[in-house]
Amino acid sequence: MNIVFAKSITLLFIFIFLSVDTAGFCSANKSSDSKLCVESEKQALLSFKKGIVNDTNDELASWAAEQEDCCKWAGIVCNKIIGHVEELRLSGGAQFPKFICSLAGLRYLDLSGTNFSGMIPPHLGNLTKLRNLSLGFYAISPGRVYVENLLWLSGLSSLEYLDMSYVNLSRASDHWLLAINKLPSLRELYFYECELSHIHHLSYVNFTFLAILDLSYNNFNSLIPDWIFSLSNLVDLTLRSSNFIGPFPNGSWHLNSLTNLVASENHLNSTIPNYLYGLANLEYLDLYRNNLQGFISSAIGNLTSITFLGLSHNALEGELPMSLGNLRRMQAFNVAYNKVNGSFSKILASLPCVWLIDVSHNHLEGVISEAHFVNHTCLRRFSASGNLLRQRVSPDWIPPFDLLDLEMGSWNLGPQFPTWLRSQKLLTGVNLSNNGITGAVPRRIPDCWMKFPSLQVLDLGDNNLIGEIPSSVGSLKDLQWLRLHNNSLSGEIPSFLQNCTMLRNLDLGLNKFLGCIPTWLGFRLSNLNILNVRPNKLNGQIPHELCRLTKLQILDVPDNNLTGTIPSCFGNLIAMATKNQSSDPITYGWYIYELMENALVVIKGREDKYDTIHSLVTSLDLSSNNLSGEIPKQLTSLHGLISLNLSRNHLRGSIPDRIGDMESILSLDISRNQLSGKIPPSTSNLNFLSYFNMSCNELSGEIPLSTQLQSFGPSSFVGNQLCGPPLPEICIVDQNTMPAGTEDERKESDEDEEEYWFRLGIAVVFAVGFLGVISPLLFRGVLVVQDFGLLYQIQAHVGEELIFPISLLGALKLGSIAVGFAIGVSDVINK
Repeated sequence: MNIVFAKSITLLFIFIFLSVDTAGFCSANKSSDSKLCVESEKQALLSFKKGIVNDTNDELASWAAEQEDCCKWAGIVCNKIIGHVEELRLSGGAQFPKFICSLAGLRYLDLSGTNFSGMIPPHLGNLTKLRNLSLGFYAISPGRVYVENLLWLSGLSSLEYLDMSYVNLSRASDHWLLAINKLPSLRELYFYECELSHIHHLSYVNFTFLAILDLSYNNFNSLIPDWIFSLSNLVDLTLRSSNFIGPFPNGSWHLNSLTNLVASENHLNSTIPNYLYGLANLEYLDLYRNNLQGFISSAIGNLTSITFLGLSHNALEGELPMSLGNLRRMQAFNVAYNKVNGSFSKILASLPCVWLIDVSHNHLEGVISEAHFVNHTCLRRFSASGNLLRQRVSPDWIPPFDLLDLEMGSWNLGPQFPTWLRSQKLLTGVNLSNNGITGAVPRRIPDCWMKFPSLQVLDLGDNNLIGEIPSSVGSLKDLQWLRLHNNSLSGEIPSFLQNCTMLRNLDLGLNKFLGCIPTWLGFRLSNLNILNVRPNKLNGQIPHELCRLTKLQILDVPDNNLTGTIPSCFGNLIAMATKNQSSDPITYGWYIYELMENALVVIKGREDKYDTIHSLVTSLDLSSNNLSGEIPKQLTSLHGLISLNLSRNHLRGSIPDRIGDMESILSLDISRNQLSGKIPPSTSNLNFLSYFNMSCNELSGEIPLSTQLQSFGPSSFVGNQLCGPPLPEICIVDQNTMPAGTEDERKESDEDEEEYWFRLGIAVVFAVGFLGVISPLLFRGVLVVQDFGLLYQIQAHVGEELIFPISLLGALKLGSIAVGFAIGVSDVINK
C-alpha cells in the first residue's frame, strides 16, 4: 500500500476515533492497575505519531511505547474515570492543517494557542456536528491567521461555542454578522481583536440563546446596535476599545440576566441611561475612558449586586449620590478623572467592604478623619489625589487597614509626614506629592524606607523638601519609580541608588543636586525608561556610559552646567532609534493613571504632563547647558525620536546633512548656538514638525521649501543670514558668484562655445580660400560671357574708369554668396 495513503488513513482514523462521543464507553471496564491509559488508544496515538512528518519542537518525544501510561504524554488529556483520551493539544508550527476538514464526526475542535499560520480553510463548514470551535490564536501575533470569508459558518448550525480571537477577519467585515445570524444554537462568541470594521443593524436576531459576547478591540466606528440589547439571555457583554461612538441606544434593555458589562475606551457621549440602573443582577460595570456626561443618578443604589463600578476618565459632574452606600457588596469603586464635587467624607464612611477606592482628580472637598476609616478593614488601594481634601488624624493613629498602594497627592497633610504610614508594611506604591509638607520649618525625607521592602513606586514630588536623599531608599530593591521632582534636595546624586536596579523612572528634576552625572547610571540602572535631572546644578561632561541605556526613551538634562561635547554614541540609544508602533502604556504595578500624570516632558517648547506615558513618547533634551563641539551626525539615526532640544549651548559647525532622516520628529529646537552653513535640503523631509526653532545662529542661504518649514513664522529663523519664505528677505542670485557644484557646468558651457567658434572660423577660412581660387575665373567668366558686350559699349562711350566699380559690384555679389556658403559649411561641420 502507498505509504502516504497509509499515513492519511491513520490520521483520519485517529481523529475520528477521538471525536466519538465518550458516552459509548461508559460501560467499559476499568483496569485494576494504576495505569489510566487504554491500550488500544495508546497504539492509535503511536500510529498518529508516525504520520507526523515534522515535529520540529520535539513535542512528541514523550510519546513512546516504553512509557506505559499514554495519559501522561505531552498534549494528552484523559478522562480520569474511564481513562479514554478526551483532548489532543498540539502547538503546530506550520500552515493550518487542512486534513481536519475531512473529519466529519468531530464535535469538539480546540486549536487555541497553537502556532499555525495561514488561511483557515472554508471546508471547516463540512464539520456539521461541531458544537465547539476554538480558533483563538492567543499565542501568536494577531493577524497571522486569516479567513477569506465566513460564509462557511452557516453550515455549522449546531455550533454553541465560537472563538476566533486574534484571527484576521477583515475580509469578512461586510458579512460576518450575517453568517453568525445563521447559528441559532450559539451560546458564546469571542471575536476579540479581529480587525473588524463593520457591524450590522439586524432587524431579526436568530442567536437568541447567546450568553457571552466579546467584540473588544475592533474598529466599528458605529453606534452600539440596538439588537445587542434584545439578547435576553446575555450574561457577559464586552465591547472594550472597539470605537463605538455616540450615545447609548435609546429604549429599554432586555438584559435582565446581564452580570458583566464592559464598554470602556470607546467614544460614548451620552448620560448614563436610567435603564442601566435597573439591571439588578449586574456585578461588574466598566465604562472607563469615554465621554459620558451629566450626573450619576441616585438610582445607582439599585445595583445592589455590583462588585466593581468603573466610571473613571469621563465628564461626569455633580455630587456623588448617598445611595452609593446601598452597594454593600461593592469591592472596587473608581470615579477618577471626572468633575464630581461635594463632600466625600460621608460617601467614604458608607463603603465598608471596598478594597479599592479611586476618586482622584475631581473637585471633592472636606476633612477626612480616622472616624471615616473605622470600618475599612478591607481597604488595600486608596487614591484620592487632585482634590480639595484634608486629613486630620491623631499622631498615634493606627489604621484598621493595611494598604498596598496609597495616593494622597495634593492633600493638606500638614508640616510632617503622616506617622501612621509607618504601620503599612505591605506598601508597594506611595504618592504624597504636592502636600505642603513644609509648615513653618522645611522638612527632610524620613529615613525609614527599609520598613517597606516591597515598595515599587515612591512619589514625594512638589513638597519643598530639603537635605539629601536618605540612605534607606537604597534598600528598595524592587523600586521602579522614584519621583522627587520640584523640591529643594541637595548634595550629589547618591551612589546607593545604584542598588535600585529595577528603576525605570528616575525623576530628580527641579532640585539643587551638585556634582557630575554618575557613570554607574549606565551600568547599574539598565532598565531606565526615563531620566530627568532638569534643572539642577550638575556639571562636568555627559558620560558616554549613558549610551548603554538601551531602554531609555526620555533623557532630560537641561538647565544645568554640563560641558564638553554631545556623545556621538547617543545614536545607539535603541529605544529612541526604533519607531515603536505600540501604544501600550508604561505601567508600574497598579499605577497606570496618577503616576503617569506626573511624568513631565518638555515637548514643543512647553512642559507637558501625560496621563499615560506611552512607549511612543521619546525625547532628548540637552538644552541650556555649556555644551560645545558639533552636533553628532549619529543623532540622525534616532528615527523614533519625537522631540530634540539642543538650544542655548555653544554648538558649532553645520547641521547634519541627514537630519531629514529623523522623520518621526515633532519638535526640533537648535536655536541660540553658533551653528553655521546652510540648512540641509533634507530638512524638508520633516513632515510632522509642529514646533521648530533654529533662530540666533550663524546660518546662511535659502530656507528649503517644504510644506512644514514655511508654515512656521519668521521667529523660527531670525538671527541668521537666511532668506526666502517665511522671511521677508528675498534671495538674490549673485552673477559673479557661482554656487558650489556648478563650476563644472560653466566650464562645459564655455568649452562648447569655443568649439563652435573654432569650427565656424575653419569654415570661413575655407570659404575665403575657395573664393580666392574660384573668384578670378568666376569674374572672368561672368564678365566675358554675360557682360562683354555691355562693357564694350559703355567703355566706348565713357572710358575705362567705369570698369572697376562694375567689377566691385560683382565682387560684392560674389561675397554674399561666399558668406552663405561658409555658414552652410559651418553647419555641416557642427553637425
